[in-house]
Amino acid sequence: MLEFVPFKEVSESVRTAIWNSGFSDYLVPINMTAEALNNRLTSLNLSEQDSFVVFENKIPKGITLFGFKKLADKKIAWVGGLAVAPEFRKEGIGVAMLNYCEKLGEQLDIDLLTLEVIVGNDKALNL
Repeated sequence: MLEFVPFKEVSESVRTAIWNSGFSDYLVPINMTAEALNNRLTSLNLSEQDSFVVFENKIPKGITLFGFKKLADKKIAWVGGLAVAPEFRKEGIGVAMLNYCEKLGEQLDIDLLTLEVIVGNDKALNL
């Protein structure tokens, strides 16, 4: 069973390791230090409470950075990074993470939820 643990409740070393693993084969190099990952949350106004790491049997398998803001009386949310470690792909974890984002959006009364995907990132587009 998958467990969705808020970013701020996961150690810096674990969340950085799963980020770097999940993006190890990404189109553009995106390896980060713990400080750089924390700065990403701050600079993109992402939420430490709503961003999360996915565990299964206490093993970290994926990470999602999630943020929202109010714009012209609309609550807009976005996924500022979503990755599953390569060895755990094709297990439905990515779909579960997107579904969890939708659930968060409903709980937060979000009007629009977005996920940006770079052209050529066929893995993300297929997801």
